[in-house]
Amino acid sequence: MSFLEKIFNHDITRLINNINTKKSWDLELENYINIRISNQKRCLSRIWDSDQWDINKQCINPTGFGNLCFRCMKKKNSAGLVNIYPEEDSILKYYRDGILKLKKMDPDKYKSRNIENEINLNKYKTFINKHEIKKIPKKKSIKKSKMNVVFKKTENSDNILEKNSTINTEEKEKNISKLLNSSGILNDWWNSEYTDKLRISDYENGSEYIVARESTDEGNYILNKNQVIIGEFRDWEDDANNIPDDLKNNENIVLDPNSAIPIQEYIVYDKSSIYHDLTIKNYRCYRYNEQQNTLIYTNEIEFLN
Repeated sequence: MSFLEKIFNHDITRLINNINTKKSWDLELENYINIRISNQKRCLSRIWDSDQWDINKQCINPTGFGNLCFRCMKKKNSAGLVNIYPEEDSILKYYRDGILKLKKMDPDKYKSRNIENEINLNKYKTFINKHEIKKIPKKKSIKKSKMNVVFKKTENSDNILEKNSTINTEEKEKNISKLLNSSGILNDWWNSEYTDKLRISDYENGSEYIVARESTDEGNYILNKNQVIIGEFRDWEDDANNIPDDLKNNENIVLDPNSAIPIQEYIVYDKSSIYHDLTIKNYRCYRYNEQQNTLIYTNEIEFLN
C-alpha cells in the first residue's frame, strides 16, 4: 500500500469514528474501507527485546515511509536498523548486560550465548507475509468517548483516581473495576495495534510491567491490561533546576539530546502497588549525570508495537 493510500485510509477512519461518536451511529468501518495488499514491505527497525534478548528482533509493522513504519519513525529511543551493525554503547552494551543476567539465572542453559556471534545482518525479512491489513474492531470508534466517561465518573466518585486518595485499597479496586466494566470498553483494547503500550523496567528490584497510554481531556494516564489506571505521564519539568539550560527548553522541560523532543516521565501511583512490583517513583528514558554534565539513557522505558 502506498503512502497516499495510508493517508486516505487514515482520514476515512477518523471520519467514520467522528460520526459514530458525535451522532451515536454505528457505522461499520469495514463497509467503507477494506484494503488488501500484497508484497507489503516490512519495517526494518530493530526492536528492543528484554525477554529473550534477541538482538535481531525486527518490527512486524508494514513500512509507512522509507524503511520504517509510522510508529518506529516516532520512537524517541531507536535501536537502529536490523540490517545495520548496532552501536556499541547504546545497543550492544544493553544486550551484553541482558545476556549476563540470563547466565546468572541459568548458567548451564545460557553459557554458550555471545551477543557478537548472534548478530546477523541478513536475518531480516523484507516483506510481510500477510494478505490483509488488520481491521479496526467493531465499535472501536467510540473507545475514546467511553474512556472519557470513565475518567469523569471516577473524578466524581470519591476521587478514586487521585494518588493521594483516602479510600482503602480493596474498595478502590472494586470501584474502578465496576466503572470500567459498566463503560463497555472492548476486551480487545489491549491487543489492538492502535493502543500505545510500553514496558516499564525497575532495575532496583529487577521487575518490569507493561502498561498502555491513554490521553483524555482530564489528563494523560497509564493503565494495565485490565484497564485499571495505575499512574500518569507528562513532560519532564526540572522543578529543582538541577539540569543546565542547554538541555531544556524555555518552559523548563528537559529535552531528548538526540531529537530535542520533550522527555516524558511516567509517575506510578502509590495506591497501584497491588497490581505490580514496581518501585513507586517517576520513570524516565534518561537521567541527568552531574559529573558528565549530560543525559544518560536509563532503559527504564521501552516502547512496544
